[in-house]
Amino acid sequence: MRKDQVRTELSATDKEVSISMENLTNKPGECPVEVAVNMIGGKWKILLLARLRFFGPQRFGELLRAFPGLSERILTRQLRQLESDGLVLRKAYPQIPPRVEYRLSDEGDSLGPILDLLAEWGRRHQTRPTIKPGLSADNSQR
Repeated sequence: MRKDQVRTELSATDKEVSISMENLTNKPGECPVEVAVNMIGGKWKILLLARLRFFGPQRFGELLRAFPGLSERILTRQLRQLESDGLVLRKAYPQIPPRVEYRLSDEGDSLGPILDLLAEWGRRHQTRPTIKPGLSADNSQR
């Protein structure tokens, strides 16, 4: 591999992905990393995607309870953005009371190997058994 290439191995699928440094650019919207970060970045999106990946379809209330610091308003906004980006599917059941379920789309499911690697990386770098969402190990005592 050349020095000007970044190599990532996705062990969950045994596929290799190489990104040539020439493909990375400073032009807005043209850098593939920027595109990915815009779709999955932020405090809650990646956690919502991981929750759906590891626990399967979830109702709105289940997602809200899973993340104590997350408000209904922000959860609604994040789910709508993920749905708009094609990463999450929303299914409304015609019943009383209304029941809505969220699950990963095929495109969202394609993030599975990345989420698996991120979870493994997090396990290797965990400094304590439990860290509250939104707090790092460095500032949890403050």
